[in-house]
Amino acid sequence: MAESSPASRRLPPWLLRLTVAVALIMAAGTAVVAALEATGISPYPEPFVFHNANRIEAAADRAYRMPDSLLVVALGTERLRMATLDEAPLARLGRGEGLESLHLLRVTNDGAVFADFEPLLDRILAVRPDLVLIDLDLPFRERRLLAAMAEHARRLADRVEAEHPLPARNQVALQYARTCAPPPDGGPAATAAEQESRYTLAADATAYERVRAFAERAAVAGTRVVLLELRDAPALEALRFGDSSHPPEALARVAADPAFDLWRFPRDLHRADLYCNHRHPGEEARRAYSAWLVATIAATVGRPAAEAVSMR
Repeated sequence: MAESSPASRRLPPWLLRLTVAVALIMAAGTAVVAALEATGISPYPEPFVFHNANRIEAAADRAYRMPDSLLVVALGTERLRMATLDEAPLARLGRGEGLESLHLLRVTNDGAVFADFEPLLDRILAVRPDLVLIDLDLPFRERRLLAAMAEHARRLADRVEAEHPLPARNQVALQYARTCAPPPDGGPAATAAEQESRYTLAADATAYERVRAFAERAAVAGTRVVLLELRDAPALEALRFGDSSHPPEALARVAADPAFDLWRFPRDLHRADLYCNHRHPGEEARRAYSAWLVATIAATVGRPAAEAVSMR
């Protein structure tokens, strides 16, 4: 039997044009959705939002049933999850600081930007927490286009799996699982390059004004909003921002803005030996940071904003 020639194996021109057109339409649609998310518009509901809206309601219900309760909601990236203990150990630390009923609900998303949490903001304000903590990355972090498109594709997959008898992404693990993966080959420079390929941290990020608007809404409702500085290991930070957790211009913008208090990461915990890789604190640091955080919350509760512990 004669072999077909290369020419005979080519796609017909009409099919080639159709394939290219479909690919362009899919890429354009993904890019549009990614751009909408970057401006805080979520074009579709998702399991992450449903799961955490229910967690917020449940935490508020528990707090309302207990006298002298304190409800705190913390929003952040995976660094917040890695740096803090879970709710029950935090409540025990609270009792040691005189907070008999501390309910600290941590809501995190891997590689998060502020837009991920915006569908939850009205629900958070509706339950009237005493305090909202926001990871300092969120006002300044923006996903790069390719990373945003990949995130959109992952979320669509989550939705499809949630609507069919397939295992969806484990939302409980997303809030509680801690795995300290070994750093990539190439040391801190490789980690820095990987992070910078996924997102930027910029003082003029569009999310800043949206975070500020939320803080102003919260203040009207009687809820204080505090920005929470979290830090990479010293070797990684030195490559990205020098002896700083974020671009100096970003920190200066927060320092000059009366809408925010900023709780700085304790310097005595910012040591290489307390990190399990270039980005995440290990167990010893997690316990120490959680104790510091709860003590700072206890020192802040009930004080007027002018006297709040800002830890600047």
